[in-house]
Amino acid sequence: MSFWSATRWRQHLVLAHPTDRAVLLLEGSAGWALPVLEMDAGHPGDAEMIAGGVRERLGLDVGILGCLHHDFDRVTRIGESVRELENHSPAWTPAPPARWISADDLGSLTLAWPGHRPLLTSWLGGHCRAGAPWERHGWLNGAVGWIQSELWRNGLGTIEHVAQVRAWEFSTVLRLTAGAHRFFFKAVPAGREREMRVTRRIGERLPHLVAPVIASDVEQGWMLMAGVEGPSLEGISDVRRWEAAARAYAGLQIDWVDHTAELLTLGVRDLRPTCLATEVDACFADGPALSPGLRRDLRPPEIEALRKLSPVLVNACTELETRGIPNTLDHADLWASNIIDTANGPVIIDWEDACVSHPFFGFWFLLMSAEDLVDDPARAQSRIRDAYLEPWTRYASSAQLRAAFGLAQRLAPLCSAITFRLDVLPLLDASWELREFVPFFLRRLITAWARQTG
Repeated sequence: MSFWSATRWRQHLVLAHPTDRAVLLLEGSAGWALPVLEMDAGHPGDAEMIAGGVRERLGLDVGILGCLHHDFDRVTRIGESVRELENHSPAWTPAPPARWISADDLGSLTLAWPGHRPLLTSWLGGHCRAGAPWERHGWLNGAVGWIQSELWRNGLGTIEHVAQVRAWEFSTVLRLTAGAHRFFFKAVPAGREREMRVTRRIGERLPHLVAPVIASDVEQGWMLMAGVEGPSLEGISDVRRWEAAARAYAGLQIDWVDHTAELLTLGVRDLRPTCLATEVDACFADGPALSPGLRRDLRPPEIEALRKLSPVLVNACTELETRGIPNTLDHADLWASNIIDTANGPVIIDWEDACVSHPFFGFWFLLMSAEDLVDDPARAQSRIRDAYLEPWTRYASSAQLRAAFGLAQRLAPLCSAITFRLDVLPLLDASWELREFVPFFLRRLITAWARQTG
């Protein structure tokens, strides 16, 4: 399932000299330009893709810092980004037609991309964009030093290799090896440290269902985890493995039913249906969220349909609360890619969007994943749903559960849109294409309720 407006990305790379204030430019027939990588559109935070492209083209190792500029051509569907890199190969020297260019040099050069001149002038003058901590030069060394100290403290060996997996507004993720062991480190921005608290607490209650947390520094938003071996569900077509994951997730949620107050103290958002209902009108009145200027913008008739649907949705939220299914922990981003199928059973990762809500809302993502990843999706979705609902029979009959589940699934796109609007859009900068998700979710909401009333 592809969400992106862009079909191709053009990454212009700002690579700094290891010691001097200079930038790497290449001379071509049209003038001097930053090194460029052209690639198929993918995950906007895919640091490995960029680092691998730089290594292949230029022969040096880099870290991915921040995005200095981004643009999108709706006609060609090419996304343009200017990315700042950290040079991890200090002995590397450029070969012609590449050269280190200082601020004094820049003024006399013809640029192939004239629009980059103000940006490069500012950057060479030391006026750097203030972004997340991991977008600053030297941050990686400090993080790796902390990781090494924690590995030694736990008797887990010496780091042999570090790879940056993700780098975007919401986090940076490193994959590390030490001896025969693999580890993952994640850093998040201020205000999103709840993932560290929630993951650690789930691990204390149900250690087999999350990656083991080796160490965390909540104040800095850092977490070090042991790697878990196995493919994600998105690479598995055997529906039995999906059923096993569904049952495990239901068991986890049931385990937290009586501990929602604790979850709220850990910092998760309260998105119980009655709370969700209070956000409906504000969401539907947010024009930039509904139509951000991308391919999936909601059209005026769709926006009008949403606003007419508002009282129906509010009433449905109230009704769902009466169905006897207790609110509990919801992953809220349960795509198949966030479930690892290990030899000892499923492990659920990436709890950054965790909330207290109706348990059936977040399961929508797993069923949506199955649309593209398993054979005979409709039949598979029914099997996965039934496996998920079976543990909930302590609260209601099978027929009552299926009815409540159906109502919750019709409301689930609303919950996802509101969550995205409240938690994701305020942080967005370079990853502009994520703005497509709110209209995507709300279009699914319109379709779900049209089927119900049609």
